[in-house]
Amino acid sequence: MSKDIGKGSNNELISILSEANAKLSASKEFSSGIKEVLGVTGSKTQARRAYVSLDEPRGHMAEAVFEWTEPGFSLPNPLQKTVYSQLPSFKTLLLKDGRIIAEDAGKLPKDLAEALRPGGISSWIALPLSVKGRHSGFLGLEDCRNKTVFEKTSSMFFEVLAGMISSAILQNNYLAELETSRATSLSYSDSMDEIAIITDLSGGILYANEAVTKKLKFNPKELKFMQIAGLFPEVKREAARRAINGSAEKKQEFSVYELQGKYGGLIPFEGKFWRGIWNGRQCIFYRFKDLTGEQQDLLKFKKVFEFNPEPMSLTDPGKNIFLDVNEAFLKELKYTREEVIGKTALELGLFPEWQKQATAAKTLAAGGTFSGLALDTCDKNGDIIKGLFSGTTMEIGGKKVSLVVMADITEQNNLKLEIEEQHLKLQSVLEGSKLGTWTWNIQTGETTIDRRIAEMLGYEMRELSLDFSMLGWETVMVTDITRFLHPVDALLSREVLMRHFRKETDYYSCEFRIKHKSGRWIWVHNRGKVTDWTADGRPSIMHGTYADITERKANVKNVEDNEKRLNAMLSCIPDIISIVDDTGKIKYVSSNYKQLFGWEQNDLTGRMAWELVHKDDLERIQAEFKNHLKTPDSVTVTTFRFKRGDGSYRLVELTTKNLLHDPAVKGLVLSGHEIKDKLTK
Repeated sequence: MSKDIGKGSNNELISILSEANAKLSASKEFSSGIKEVLGVTGSKTQARRAYVSLDEPRGHMAEAVFEWTEPGFSLPNPLQKTVYSQLPSFKTLLLKDGRIIAEDAGKLPKDLAEALRPGGISSWIALPLSVKGRHSGFLGLEDCRNKTVFEKTSSMFFEVLAGMISSAILQNNYLAELETSRATSLSYSDSMDEIAIITDLSGGILYANEAVTKKLKFNPKELKFMQIAGLFPEVKREAARRAINGSAEKKQEFSVYELQGKYGGLIPFEGKFWRGIWNGRQCIFYRFKDLTGEQQDLLKFKKVFEFNPEPMSLTDPGKNIFLDVNEAFLKELKYTREEVIGKTALELGLFPEWQKQATAAKTLAAGGTFSGLALDTCDKNGDIIKGLFSGTTMEIGGKKVSLVVMADITEQNNLKLEIEEQHLKLQSVLEGSKLGTWTWNIQTGETTIDRRIAEMLGYEMRELSLDFSMLGWETVMVTDITRFLHPVDALLSREVLMRHFRKETDYYSCEFRIKHKSGRWIWVHNRGKVTDWTADGRPSIMHGTYADITERKANVKNVEDNEKRLNAMLSCIPDIISIVDDTGKIKYVSSNYKQLFGWEQNDLTGRMAWELVHKDDLERIQAEFKNHLKTPDSVTVTTFRFKRGDGSYRLVELTTKNLLHDPAVKGLVLSGHEIKDKLTK
């Protein structure tokens, strides 16, 4: 039998293509269809092998996925897996010429000829397969026994065949993507809490997600034989049919509907539907959102709204008309519901200060909120009610509304009582701490002081002002309290005060002397803060306290006097005195260090004592010091070379007592003097 592949008449080639196309169209599965096409092509052209190799996703390699071989032929396919990088000429020829038709496989480029040689291939055809303009593999036919001459018509035949297979691959990929998308969509649909239904154009249910069974109790088998209208209450089915039959391509809305469950229960839903394509056919898609939870929330809100003791209203934020008011509103303002609903506050004349109310309404219309708005409200009889209003926007049943609440002014009265109570507590604290309080109007110069400041100065309240009756006995207004200040301290006080006025300090704080009624001077600590400023940034009102610190100042002076006496005594004795902590840091030195060793007190305080010890004596002195720390109240005597202020050294005898445990000392007391018979460098 002749093996002239493709040399039959044109009619014969067309017959092959027709039969291949029929096999491909009749096959229900892509893989079986491709195999049948290869079988028809291979047998009719008397080839040894026909195969389709498809590229892997990255396009680096192709593998023979579908293959037909002549009965009795068993040699392996040498191009079962084709790695393009190993056959550089293969893909170049395939893409450049659009085909490879080799009458003599031995004349192919070396890399390709050597790859085919193990299969004993004498002639070879390879045609590229392309999907969406992208190389996706190749169709191969081979003859292993003799060379074959291919005519031009034969090559065209194979190109048409390759195009037919490429189209089949494209369709299979599309169907696979479609099925994946469909499966994903259905999986997502089944996971939704919303009801999703697909029907044909007559309303017959083609698909229903799991939410339908969960909420309406119909099982999937029952739904397959139902019409969508059957899910609506009987009295509303005709209206539902009309809405569905009149649907256009764009999305339609049911608004709020009730669906009827298998056992008769009604569930509120918001329904939407639109036309589309599903499984290649015109369909209608439905989505229903369960409003049960929203209705329950709405019922709860209505209960809170209706039975709230505070007057409440719901208005249209665009038109400002009343949509609903609660019983407290009607009772407080003495209107009937019919007189209010559909009217505006302006029409009812509720607010004499209507401009404020209009501003608040604009805030709500823009989606904002307000609170603490004080408005006089006029009831039906014309009586004025003091109200404190709050408002916000919210959504009820898919519609935006403004909610406004009016609080009774009694709340402010309660707040006032609470403030007064806190004021009494503050007065008790001030009384216990013996602090006097003052308020200064900086712009007028008038100062208000309390009883404690008057007593601090030795005065009775009535002695400081003729107008005390206007202020009660707790406070009194004086023209200028600075007239009591010591003239020297007044300058310091003013300087500190100016810094606070310039906002350089957060608080004013100053200690100064003030004249007592008896003529003596007492010390006070004055603290204060500007709490109000004028529009142009000047201080306006200032509040503060006075504390009598005369006793503290006297104690400080006593300490200072004692220290002076001590230093005077120490300057007359030949020994220097110092105190160090447990690390050797100097905490105190006597004033006679300067006289005896040339050191200023400030030069030594805070330094380590080891800096004053000669380096040859340092190790011994530190060891003795460390050992001395172990025994409280212990006394040691040692000699070493001590550094003077001029850098020279003197031999000193040092007596040390461990008083670290004494809370008044918390250190080691050192007493030393120079041994004048010996001098060291």
